[in-house]
Amino acid sequence: YPFGVRAPEGMDEFARRYGVEPGENCLEHLSLYADKMDKLKTLFNDLDQNQDGRLCGTELKRFASKFYDWREPTDKQVQHIIERLDSRGDGTLSYEDLQKGVLALQSVCTPSRLLEHSTFGGSSP
Repeated sequence: YPFGVRAPEGMDEFARRYGVEPGENCLEHLSLYADKMDKLKTLFNDLDQNQDGRLCGTELKRFASKFYDWREPTDKQVQHIIERLDSRGDGTLSYEDLQKGVLALQSVCTPSRLLEHSTFGGSSP
């Protein structure tokens, strides 16, 4: 199965049926930082090996590979991520770019039951 996909289609459901909770991928991991921006800044600084305030493809590739058994994404896959988040168009990501991406990911990766706060205790108001 391709990089960026944790497991083949249907595998997560299969594993859960047998009591196994699948691990998160790098996008799901990043989405967890949405309400912890101080930790996201620390992560950004750790990834920014040359401390230039920007993340290049090599730095992103190192981070992403941690979630896929240390298999590296292709340059094309990393470039796709950068193109989606890069606000300056220079082929690198700033902390602000990463922050915006994390907030967007949260809305996609967080189960709706955790985002819905209109009810409490399972009953309607």
